Amino acid sequence: MWEIRFFFPKWRLPASFPRAPIAAGQRAADDITLVFGGDVMVKTGDRPVVFAPSLQETLRSADMFFGALEAPVVARDRDEAVRYPRGLTMPPFAMPLEFLERQCALAGLAPERVCLSVAANHAGDLGVEAFHHGCALLKSRGFGIVGEHTADRRLADIVQIGELRLAVLAWTRWMNDDPFEWERPGVNRQFHVDASDLAAELTDRRAGLAIALPHWGYEMRTEPLSANRQLATDLRRAGFGLIVGSHPHMLQPLDYQRGTLCAYSLGNFTYTLSNIAKPGRSWRSCLSGLLEVSVNRTTCAISGYRLIPIVETFDGEDCHLVRLDEYDGPLKSSYDAMVANLFPPSDANHG
Repeated sequence: MWEIRFFFPKWRLPASFPRAPIAAGQRAADDITLVFGGDVMVKTGDRPVVFAPSLQETLRSADMFFGALEAPVVARDRDEAVRYPRGLTMPPFAMPLEFLERQCALAGLAPERVCLSVAANHAGDLGVEAFHHGCALLKSRGFGIVGEHTADRRLADIVQIGELRLAVLAWTRWMNDDPFEWERPGVNRQFHVDASDLAAELTDRRAGLAIALPHWGYEMRTEPLSANRQLATDLRRAGFGLIVGSHPHMLQPLDYQRGTLCAYSLGNFTYTLSNIAKPGRSWRSCLSGLLEVSVNRTTCAISGYRLIPIVETFDGEDCHLVRLDEYDGPLKSSYDAMVANLFPPSDANHG
């Protein structure tokens, strides 16, 4: 099914589907700025993405950038001949630390301003020891990580940005290969979330803003699953003010209810070069987004947000990311139509 959706993604959202505007509210000069990207997906031999200057400016202005690692981090490139330790036939994903550091440098992101979720369906691809070694590598280079399951059974991690205290809960609904035991330190999974009293944990963590980063949904489709919509409602009731999902690899709509903003999927932040250049890949899967969220320093409430549609292009050697409003390629009108299908127009002055 994944291969079929890769070439023929399910992209049209039903007209009756509830959706929030692409931007809302206003950003104050002293607000804290959080920027969220989609999946960071890498295979052996990939090269970092080249960002347009305007995207570099957006990323550099962030007090903190959040992304979702699809692949476990390794010290160096792995041999393409290496296979899953438990018999699956496809090559496992692995992200060389050097790649990540170069990618962040090109984006203008210092490691101390980067927080990465390690909770993804590929987290166990290389086994338990490799996963923990990758987490240690990230920490040693100054990157923040969330989603690592710990022995104290607390699921939410604390991320401090100046005076703003965030409780960030990252987990994955799916695992390609799950070498982790229930109580064994590893990665947060859906059953951990289901078995927890999230409202009580958030109260105990005493954070100004609670953020959920679920790795959920089906790949290559723009319509969120009904189960994810219900889960988003449950998370809002538990006290989460911001929900940003990953895994579908396509841009999905926003939902903004009772002070909680939910971005079901932002698509890809960086994608594997081999997939970008793959013959027959649908152009519709080249549309993604960056979510910029402004948080009031005093109340810790979301004062405004904007989603910035971005487009992947390939020049034969490198992948480039550009804002849709700066893209002048032959698919401009088609991408505009996709965005119009996903997001109502907005007159918000945010950005």
